[in-house]
Amino acid sequence: MHPNTSTFISSLFEHCKAGEGFVTLTAIHPEGTHPTPSRHIPIHDDKALERAIKRLSAANERGWGAYIGIAPRKTDLGRWSRGGRGDLLALPALFADIGAPRSAYL
Repeated sequence: MHPNTSTFISSLFEHCKAGEGFVTLTAIHPEGTHPTPSRHIPIHDDKALERAIKRLSAANERGWGAYIGIAPRKTDLGRWSRGGRGDLLALPALFADIGAPRSAYL
């Protein structure tokens, strides 16, 4: 795993207790027409997280979008779910999705 990725994940989830929470990694097909697989990895399982990031990076190299959920999940939600608000353990950060200029939406 790239050192910056490791630093980002460690910093994002540093306040989670050992044995608490799952990092959600998701791959989204560029056409949006395929199922959206996710993996929910225990936050402090460094080896499993490294393997999952490697798989996600490989999907990204093939053109899939690669996403790390910024809110840890309470449980492993399975392969085909990212969950909803009730599944979140905490929200340690906020993000902004910057896309097309505002005029494109008017």
